[in-house]
Amino acid sequence: MEERRKETPIFGRKMYVNHPLVPGRLPTKASLPQRLHTRAATRRPPLADLHIRHCGACTAIEGQVTDDEPIPLIRLRSTGSATHRGFALHLASKNGYQDTLLPTGTFTGTPEEALDCAYELYLSTPDS
Repeated sequence: MEERRKETPIFGRKMYVNHPLVPGRLPTKASLPQRLHTRAATRRPPLADLHIRHCGACTAIEGQVTDDEPIPLIRLRSTGSATHRGFALHLASKNGYQDTLLPTGTFTGTPEEALDCAYELYLSTPDS
């Protein structure tokens, strides 16, 4: 079984321990594009492409509707959980990201919930 090194607190000290990778399960960062592309494919109007960039503990996600330039949508921040991430919405008015509440009333949620929120704000049409 393949292993990866992970920082794990042991008796109050940070130490690196080899943790086995679960067969058939990608690490969270590697599975994120697949999860988001799957969700984006179910939305209307469909996105032409989804651009995902990882930078440290954050992931920036941009949507491309047609052949135009990609539109910055959201930034996800790692919270240490495999399923929930911190959520920040891109604000064109300040050309940056702002921590924002999801419709669930929390600042964290699944990447799919964050994409849905940005989709409703920026890409949905009144008849969709």
